[in-house]
Amino acid sequence: MHKLIVMDVGHGNSTILVDSGGAMVIDAPSGATLMEALEQLAVKELAYIFVSHPDADHIGGLTNLLLNQDITVRRVFINQEKAKNSKAWTDFRVAAGDARRRGTEIHTELTTTLSKKLGCGEVEVEILSPFPENVLGGVGEKLLEGKTIQQNTMSVVIKIVYKGVPIALIPGDMDASALDYMLKEGADVTAAMLVYPHHGGHCKADNEAFVKSLTEAVNPSIVVFSMERGRYDNPQPTVVKSVKEAAPDAHIICTQLSMRCSAELPSGTPSHLLAFPSKGVACNYCCGGTVVIDLDTDMADLKKVFSRHSKFVAERITSPLCRA
Repeated sequence: MHKLIVMDVGHGNSTILVDSGGAMVIDAPSGATLMEALEQLAVKELAYIFVSHPDADHIGGLTNLLLNQDITVRRVFINQEKAKNSKAWTDFRVAAGDARRRGTEIHTELTTTLSKKLGCGEVEVEILSPFPENVLGGVGEKLLEGKTIQQNTMSVVIKIVYKGVPIALIPGDMDASALDYMLKEGADVTAAMLVYPHHGGHCKADNEAFVKSLTEAVNPSIVVFSMERGRYDNPQPTVVKSVKEAAPDAHIICTQLSMRCSAELPSGTPSHLLAFPSKGVACNYCCGGTVVIDLDTDMADLKKVFSRHSKFVAERITSPLCRA
């Protein structure tokens, strides 16, 4: 079984990757959905947990995951965040200490120096950002090119490669400064799937320019917005519009149904959803729900995987942004 799973966790991000050499998790927000998925997959051991950045919608569930006695976590990789001061961060630190005493390796560096040195089986993990010189500066300091380092500048950008094929770019909440720095350093961000940062919301820089630059550089066949219906009103129409202009042939899929696309929920349970944990199922909030990719699928045919989702959007959603 070789699968990449982008979870419907509501407002947050969480990705599971299962390969012959083990399983890994990228980010873990609060809620039961991630644990339900790991149970369904019969995962009893995680080779890696990667943390993009310490916002609650990315680390809120790590405490329960690390304290869970039924799952062995071998390694956790996370960058230190000296500017972070939140309950979720404190709880994570306590859980990390407990996990360390039980044998989990806690690594407080996740930068480009580790790129291609991490992975499970035939999966290769590339760390495209942040660069070590910027981590040495930290939030509030200057990038070497003069811009101020924000918390999102430090968000880890992960690229998943399987058998030499670039499968997915998972950029956390990367901002425009981080993207510019990566591209100037010659980073190859191309991938079949882009899990869009900020849940489809605005970043602080020129948003349309950021969306265009990111989408064109990745050149994805699939763009996933991990978002929660009714929260922060995501994805923003300007973001979706810019994605469509930059990648007109890409299939856009939101984990939950945006209020902007349909004020009313579709009647009945949509038949296109996979039999896999999705937070939005209980309230019939799903649009695409949890996204599951078989890594052995020909990435050139990836859009065919979502044909049932395309049919659902065309027939049952009143004003879908992805078709505007």
